[in-house]
Amino acid sequence: MVLPICELCAQTGLLCAACERKLGEGKISEFDVELSRMLYVVLGAEASFMKIVETSDNLVVLTERENVGKIIGKGGSTIKDISLKLGKQIRVVGVGDFKDMVYDFIAPAKVNGFNRVFVPDGSVKYRVRIDRRDEKKLRIPLRDLERMIDSVTGAKVDLILE
Repeated sequence: MVLPICELCAQTGLLCAACERKLGEGKISEFDVELSRMLYVVLGAEASFMKIVETSDNLVVLTERENVGKIIGKGGSTIKDISLKLGKQIRVVGVGDFKDMVYDFIAPAKVNGFNRVFVPDGSVKYRVRIDRRDEKKLRIPLRDLERMIDSVTGAKVDLILE
């Protein structure tokens, strides 16, 4: 079990001094605490995620690749229930290879291409070309997706419909 809070806090619903300190210092958020508790109720000791990245209307749950299915649940039931309780749309993304993470953010839309662009200032940004016909499949607006990917990976990404 790997959660932002300790197992005892996930079980009892109360925060110990160490977890309270993490919350106070901003290392974890209220959503981290709530999701940890909810997942512990559903999955028990198998509950595991690293962190939540928050935007105005969405939450991105970062976890190991092998735990994505557990968090989503059979037919998406677990994540739907949690989404309703938290009042935000939730994406579950497996941490690992950069390209795989970007594909997870964009799914179920189809990616036409993935390019690395070298900027004159010496930095690198990534251009991800998405099939225009799949625009309706995107659950989150393009600019919000770009910001989420940037904040999670630390890399500059441009999403383009073609």
